Amino acid sequence: MYPVSDRFRSLVRGSHVAAVDVYVLDPVSQQPLATLHPLGGSVSVDSTRAVRRTLTMTVLDEDGTLSDPEGLLGPFGTEVVVRRGVTWSGQTEWATLGVFMLTGQQVQDSGEGRIVSVSGSDRSLRISRNRWTQPTQIAASVTYQEAIRRILVDRLPGIEVVTLAGANNTVPADRVLGVEADNDPWKDARELAEARGWEVFFDQDGRAVIQSVPDPELTEPVEVYEDGPEAVLTSIDRQTDTEQTYNGAIVCGEPADGVPVRAELWDTDPGSRTYYLGQYGKRPKFLTSALITTQTEAQTAATALLARSLGATSKIAWGQVVNPALDADDVVEITREGVAVAQRLAVATLTIPLSVSDAMTATAKEVTV
Repeated sequence: MYPVSDRFRSLVRGSHVAAVDVYVLDPVSQQPLATLHPLGGSVSVDSTRAVRRTLTMTVLDEDGTLSDPEGLLGPFGTEVVVRRGVTWSGQTEWATLGVFMLTGQQVQDSGEGRIVSVSGSDRSLRISRNRWTQPTQIAASVTYQEAIRRILVDRLPGIEVVTLAGANNTVPADRVLGVEADNDPWKDARELAEARGWEVFFDQDGRAVIQSVPDPELTEPVEVYEDGPEAVLTSIDRQTDTEQTYNGAIVCGEPADGVPVRAELWDTDPGSRTYYLGQYGKRPKFLTSALITTQTEAQTAATALLARSLGATSKIAWGQVVNPALDADDVVEITREGVAVAQRLAVATLTIPLSVSDAMTATAKEVTV
C-alpha cells in the first residue's frame, strides 16, 4: 500500500473530496513541465503482467498545445506522473499511481474542442525497448541483486533501484546477454529474479523494486471490508475457474556445468479444494532455469512459484469506493454474505479511475490462513 496518513485512509472509506492531477516531466531535470487535469481514464495494475502498470487518459486541449504528436503529450519518450488524492481543510494529500511513458496518442475534434487520448506504460517498457545492441556479460562473481541492478541502470540510467529481497547468492556462471537479435533486457532481469524466487517491477513512484514474492498467508490485511451501513464495496462477484489453477510447483535447475537439481512442492492441506492427493488431482506449474544450481535455490524458487499459483480457483472481483493507495499484492479481508465471501484475499489487479465520480474495481485470489 502506498504510504498515506491514517486521516487519508479514513476519509477514502466514505464520502470525500477527491482530486486528480497529472504532470508532465521534463526529460532532463525530471521536474514538472505542466500540470494537467484529466477528463477521464484509468490506471491499471496487474501483478501477473511483465509491465505491471498501464495508463489510459483523456484531456481537453484548449489551445492546441497538447495535440501535436511532438508536443507535451507526444508518445516519443514523454513521461507523466499520475496522482489521486483527498482534500480536506484546504489541503490535498496525494497517493501517486505511477510514472508512465506515453506510448500512443489519439486526437478527436468534435467542433466543440479537441480531446486528446493517450496511453502509457510504466518504466519497465523503456527497459524492454532499449535492446542490447552488443553482447553484454554478467560475471559469475556478481550477486543476483547486483546483476539485476546493473541491467536496469545500464538500460535506463539514473533510475532508483530498491532492493527488498532476501539471501543474495552470486550468479552461478558467466551470463552473456544480448546475443539474440530480438533480445529483451527487462525479460533478462525478470528471469534472474524468478530464479531466486523474487519479482522485479516498477512501483508507484517510478522506482525499480527487487523483492521476494510476498506470501499472503503471512501478511496482515491492509484493509477490512465488511457488510453494513458504512460498507466500502459497491459490488462483488465470485468466479470459479480452474483453467489457471495449479496445486504444485516443480523447479528444475539445469546448470551448464554441474549436477541437475530439482524441487517439488504441492498443496498438502487436506482441507483445500486443490489438495494434491484429492479429487482435483496433481496439476503442477513448471520452471526450468540454468541459473538454479543448488537444492536450496530450487526450493526457494518452488516456494515462490507455488505461492503465486495457489488460491486461483476462485477469483473475487469487486467495485469499491476509490482508495488510490491500494496496490497489487496487498492483502484485504472481505466479508460479504451475499456471495459467501468471508476471507482474506491477495489483490491481483486494480483499475483506479481518473474520474472522481467512478468506482474502483479489483480482482483477487483466495488466501488460506
